[in-house]
Amino acid sequence: MAVDFHLRQPVTPSSVAIQCGENRIHVEVQQDLFSNGQLIQPSGLTLGRCPVVGLVPGSKVLFFENELQDCNSVLMMTQDELVYTFALTYTPEAFAGTPIIRSDGAVIGVQCHYQRFHNVSSNALKPTWVPYASTAVGEEVLLFSLKLMMDDWSYERPSNSYFLGDIINIEASVKVYNHVPLRVFVDRCVATQVPDVNALPRYLFIENHGCLVDAKVTASSSRFMPRSQEDKIWFQLEAFMFQGGSSPSIYITCVLKPLDWRFPIVPEVPSKMAVDFHLRQPVTPSSVAIQCGENRIHVEVQQDLFSNGQLIQPSGLTLGRCPVVGLVPGSKVLFFENELQDCNSVLMMTQDELVYTFALTYTPEAFAGTPIIRSDGAVIGVQCHYQRFQNVSSNALKPTWVPYASTAVGEEVLLFSLKLMMDDWSYERPSNSYFLGDIINIEASVKVYNHVPLRVFVDRCVATQVPDVNALPRYLFIENHGCLVDAKVTASSSRFMPRSQEDKIRFQLEAFMFQGGSSPSIYITCVLKATLASAPSDVLHKSCSFANGWLAADGNHQVCGCCDSTCGLDGGIAASPSGGVQWEGKASLGPVVVQEHKKTLAGSQ
Repeated sequence: MAVDFHLRQPVTPSSVAIQCGENRIHVEVQQDLFSNGQLIQPSGLTLGRCPVVGLVPGSKVLFFENELQDCNSVLMMTQDELVYTFALTYTPEAFAGTPIIRSDGAVIGVQCHYQRFHNVSSNALKPTWVPYASTAVGEEVLLFSLKLMMDDWSYERPSNSYFLGDIINIEASVKVYNHVPLRVFVDRCVATQVPDVNALPRYLFIENHGCLVDAKVTASSSRFMPRSQEDKIWFQLEAFMFQGGSSPSIYITCVLKPLDWRFPIVPEVPSKMAVDFHLRQPVTPSSVAIQCGENRIHVEVQQDLFSNGQLIQPSGLTLGRCPVVGLVPGSKVLFFENELQDCNSVLMMTQDELVYTFALTYTPEAFAGTPIIRSDGAVIGVQCHYQRFQNVSSNALKPTWVPYASTAVGEEVLLFSLKLMMDDWSYERPSNSYFLGDIINIEASVKVYNHVPLRVFVDRCVATQVPDVNALPRYLFIENHGCLVDAKVTASSSRFMPRSQEDKIRFQLEAFMFQGGSSPSIYITCVLKATLASAPSDVLHKSCSFANGWLAADGNHQVCGCCDSTCGLDGGIAASPSGGVQWEGKASLGPVVVQEHKKTLAGSQ
């Protein structure tokens, strides 16, 4: 059924106050920075590289008190003002004993403006980059600037978003006011993930007084354009990302040099013209072929995987955990040849088929001697289907993850599954995208075919950044045979819902991210258990939530008394204390994409 669904956009808060003195800046920040009731930790907040000075007495307000020249401030001079710019940065810290975070990070621009009545600079200012275009003025009022430009160089580009491999057009210029003509040069440029030009990783793509080395180092199409004006120089930079970077943002800082300058008169700066602009969407290629044999799979992958002319490296391509076998002779085609049971394949059984599922994964490698990449990563699902004429399984199948929701089938045809659900639980949710702090509704169920009624339980659940349940970091948020520990560990609102059907159990998980994670994706793998519906819940079969104490979803709260210790013996298939029988299987969800709130906080005075 089609469902009317829209991803909720967060509201941008305003919780920062600035006071600019003659030679100092005072910044106050509400600990409830995002107006969501969660207090930020002082240790995660900095002004440039300056830590929090303290807490305003009798309040939940943190403050900074620093010299204008401190804290990595950037000084800019306009026609009328001196402007000191600071970066107020909040980096959330992981909850104690876990690798996860539930609050957004933020970078907030803070500025102090001072009227400029005469030239107060005794040295030329070194230009830098403040998104998304900055200027720096020399002692004799020469205005240096960098701008993002449209494809035809006719106007300034109104967007700072690009796809990997796009061409970034950059214009460097010097404004000359009643001055002898000047020619501008780009002496050197460095790219970083944060405004600090000394931060690591960093990529010096123009160096040695104007040598654009990027094209030589990475075989890119980056280049200087033929000069059309003496006071401007254009160059093109092929878009890239930092390998393993936690942010898609890139900051570019350049040192610009003219040949000579003298004293000027400052004219009016022309206003910008509105431009019709649309971000181009990339096209998904199809470069994979599969052949399924009686007991083997043969996979062929074009080295030009993304149809962009860039050949992928064999070392970055895997089928599950199996490496590339070789190159098809006389071609640019890589191939795998493996047994169906190898390469971390997942076996699923439906009513009519046996299905083997593999994950074909490409992880781009950084260019030699640099920390950057220019090709996308990819995870491609590969399947082999076989008609099932009879039950060929002698044991219960133990399946694992298949995006986007997987199922596991026992020998007696019990179907375990996990689903993302709408807010009112009426339908399966058509989107897997959430914002930090959103509530993720998850339904665990068991399908019973010609079977006595069963009751399903969630025994344990682990979250990882990749489908491998043993990968690190990992977060075990349901453990100890049905104890949802997330609410106790992180003070979240995660909980089991009251049970409405024996063959289904629903729970809510407050959305989170892994601290310092390179991906917004989360994979959830759960072990589900089913017992006879007539059997009561017990310490090995329960659904317990924490809210100022442990509470059971079915009201039998005493079975949750062991959640702070050990509930029964782990290992093997244990019979319940009441002597009942049970069935067990795995089910997974993924990827669940958790995004940070997009904020454009700014403060100035």
